[in-house]
Amino acid sequence: MLKAFFFDLDGTLLCTEILWIEAMKAAASERGVEMDMAKATSLVIGRALTDIYYAVMESYPGIFRDLNDLDSTLYKYFIKMASERNTRIPGSVELLTRLADDGYPIAIVTGCARRDLENAIKEMQIADKLAFSLSCDDYHIGKPDPTCYKMAADRLGLDYHECCVFEDSTAGIRAAKAAGMKCVALVLEGMPAQDVSAADIVLNNLSDFKENMLGE
Repeated sequence: MLKAFFFDLDGTLLCTEILWIEAMKAAASERGVEMDMAKATSLVIGRALTDIYYAVMESYPGIFRDLNDLDSTLYKYFIKMASERNTRIPGSVELLTRLADDGYPIAIVTGCARRDLENAIKEMQIADKLAFSLSCDDYHIGKPDPTCYKMAADRLGLDYHECCVFEDSTAGIRAAKAAGMKCVALVLEGMPAQDVSAADIVLNNLSDFKENMLGE
């Protein structure tokens, strides 16, 4: 029986992953590197900030001085782009609200920095719906490692199989399944393709989700 639900942030609750991809391209261009969409996507999607940094430095040694340099440069472009667009995914926020109102503990588990997570919670106006949230500042091994989702279940004192995760990325789905949890994948039209074959269910709109879909 499912007792808690965990939501990824980028690409699941907010359609911001494309902004981070575009920010990566812009940041690289600022440093004299012209990066195509496919490469920027491979560096960003499903990764925590620290993992993005190591991936970028492996492909482009010396392009950023350190993690803080990457973070500040990316963030500059991201904030500008985000201010010009509505990034909320309505069906996902609707589901989170419904599950919280039904009495389930809800957490956001993201590879974003705490700063970005807190801004997103304010934008979605869901602070009162969350039991807690975890950012990359709370754990040191990013998805697809299952540490972050196990940490969320442990905080609630639940067995891993009692938890369900909503994700959009291959790395996030792998993390959820490696933790022994159910996983529902969100596939949005127009977003970069991800391998979601390991998910228990694939939906195009999370507002269509019902608990009995997972056979619980």
